[in-house]
Amino acid sequence: MGDFDLKQEISLKEDAAYVVKNGKLTTMKAPECGHGNDEIVWKDGKVLDVIRSKRERINGQEYI
Repeated sequence: MGDFDLKQEISLKEDAAYVVKNGKLTTMKAPECGHGNDEIVWKDGKVLDVIRSKRERINGQEYI
């Protein structure tokens, strides 16, 4: 397997999503507000981008 025969440990005690690209691990933590969506964009079988959006609940605020 060459240079990509690598291993890395992750914590099973924290909620997160993980992306491996070119042998490197990226941890995707939850948004600070606690709500949102992460969309992974693939191109030619590889991760290209992550689109992160957040959701805000309407509770009668004047502005958001």
